[in-house]
Amino acid sequence: KFKVTLLEASPKLGGRAYSFLDKESNSVLDNGQHILMGCYDVTLDFLSLIDATKNFNFQKRLEVNFVKEGFKVLPLKSFSSIYPINLLIGLFRFRAISFSNRLSLLKVFFKLPFYNTNKFSETSIKDWLEKENQFKKVQDAFWRILAVGALNTSIEKASAKIFIEIIRQIFL
Repeated sequence: KFKVTLLEASPKLGGRAYSFLDKESNSVLDNGQHILMGCYDVTLDFLSLIDATKNFNFQKRLEVNFVKEGFKVLPLKSFSSIYPINLLIGLFRFRAISFSNRLSLLKVFFKLPFYNTNKFSETSIKDWLEKENQFKKVQDAFWRILAVGALNTSIEKASAKIFIEIIRQIFL
């Protein structure tokens, strides 16, 4: 027998994973993890255990389409060169943000291996990005989308420590 204390920061039970009724279709929709990445070892092991991996199409190379106003599609894709250089080239060619903002984005990626994530345990992703001079356009066009996809929460609420550890696994 175990004594359990449940701490819930969300106003709804379930936190970042929950269901809701879509009134227009009268369907119950699940909201949870938005993307599945190769770094999610435990999830992928579970999917293998229950023989569900056959239900997925796994990308051999990163290719994610970002959609801007007016439904303009801007792809972020890696190329067949050596990993992780292929990802850096993909980020460098990511047209959703200006050239100077792509350079500032790459600066953060070059610093990723050297962060002591324990220093960020009380820091939000937004505060960390602002300290790293990531302007609002970069936050909105890249970081916010990645954070919501990976953590299902906003950059204002999510932990920079956890996010840095995740993006290290994704990109390094």
